[in-house]
Amino acid sequence: MDAAPVAPQLAVQDAVLSYGDLSVLRGLTLVVRAGERIAVMGRSGCGKTTLLRSICGIVRLQRGTVTLGSQRIIEGPTLLFEEWEIRRHMMYVAQVPTLLPHRTALENICLGLRLVRGLTRPDAVQTAEAAGNDLGLDASRLRRYPEELSSGEAQRVQLLRAMVLEPDILLLDEVTANIDPETTSDVVDALWLLRDRARRPQSIIIVTHLLGFAERFVDRIAFMANGIILEHGEAASFRSVAKEDATKKFLTSGLVR
Repeated sequence: MDAAPVAPQLAVQDAVLSYGDLSVLRGLTLVVRAGERIAVMGRSGCGKTTLLRSICGIVRLQRGTVTLGSQRIIEGPTLLFEEWEIRRHMMYVAQVPTLLPHRTALENICLGLRLVRGLTRPDAVQTAEAAGNDLGLDASRLRRYPEELSSGEAQRVQLLRAMVLEPDILLLDEVTANIDPETTSDVVDALWLLRDRARRPQSIIIVTHLLGFAERFVDRIAFMANGIILEHGEAASFRSVAKEDATKKFLTSGLVR
């Protein structure tokens, strides 16, 4: 796969996925420009997580395509490139940290640096420790095992593990869910730092219920309902210009903060 996709960097076209009688994605289309940050919002169960996981091939579509730059990487249930090749260009960060329990935080981060970016062990350690310092994770914390980390530290390690690989697309699935407000603030601060320190434009698709954060962090908000993107618009004005009744109801409900 070529290393330098061009705008539109990511295009999901006519994505369809069902589980038995349950239709999760119903011909969904989403286009993300190079370097653009998009928040996907919507009620629980509307398919947001499935969308992110299908974009990177973790979940297989039944119909539809995913194109990165000028190259189609997914067509229906078929991955047109090896999984490791896709991971070089896009990384998925789950809602609950999925760190390897038998490896330290540092080893979790270095593993991808060595396997995906091909760094030597010393270079991987140096890269991981420098990035960790930026996020308040000093060398002593990085040498702890996942069970010895707080929830906020574990989530920051997971973000670091993805970001140091410098993917073109970062898929963030409710990374502030299930943690307390203070820890949420720490994770949001970490996202800002990681975004600002990226060496090149990086597209981010984040699923979140934090409307205030989305209005400041992303360029565009897409509202998802019934397995499609119902509407989207500029983040800063989305709250006031939303047209669909379902969107307005969601934005004024207690489901967003």
